[in-house]
Amino acid sequence: MTLLPGYDDRGPDESDGPGLAVDGSALLDLPGFWAAHLDLVGLDLDEELAELFGDRLADIRATYDRLTDLRTWPVFPVDLGDRGRLAVVYRNFDGDLGVDYLSSPGAGRDYQVIASSDGGGSLSWAEIVAAADHQPDPLSRARALLLLTPMLYDTPPDPAAAIDRLADALRTAGVAGDVTAIAGRIVHRDDEGGQQPAGSAGVDR
Repeated sequence: MTLLPGYDDRGPDESDGPGLAVDGSALLDLPGFWAAHLDLVGLDLDEELAELFGDRLADIRATYDRLTDLRTWPVFPVDLGDRGRLAVVYRNFDGDLGVDYLSSPGAGRDYQVIASSDGGGSLSWAEIVAAADHQPDPLSRARALLLLTPMLYDTPPDPAAAIDRLADALRTAGVAGDVTAIAGRIVHRDDEGGQQPAGSAGVDR
């Protein structure tokens, strides 16, 4: 169990029970994780997505099932040192899946929801990059950038540089597909009909 002070992770039927939040860090190594996590407008969990990421569709769907298991809420922490902490939480209510992005001013302090895949709030490119740059090594920086990227609603001031940064992060995180095309879809998501909440695209998601 992962403690998230100030954030209710018990679910509507377990108001007095233990929290459902668990450390999801091990899931980052699952095949298909980034295809399942990154919200690419217009793509369902289908063969087109699998081809783009260079993953097996079965792996993507299996990983997505792990991420959205109603029995657990995977949490992906992003430590900002003396600037506080962020956390990405898969909020797995039955019939109402979503991803919450939390912020806390420091250890033991309450977390607050600053953005959500349901449409509330967003993160700027500068905020996402600052959080990633605070990480201690290339892999951690790549993962932090990609974990937070689904909350990027506005096109970055320098789209070409953002695409290069995201492509490098995808490559570092182990994505074997067309990283430049994936990065382009992320950066220009507003040009492709607007962002959909994570987990809402397609009947199989």
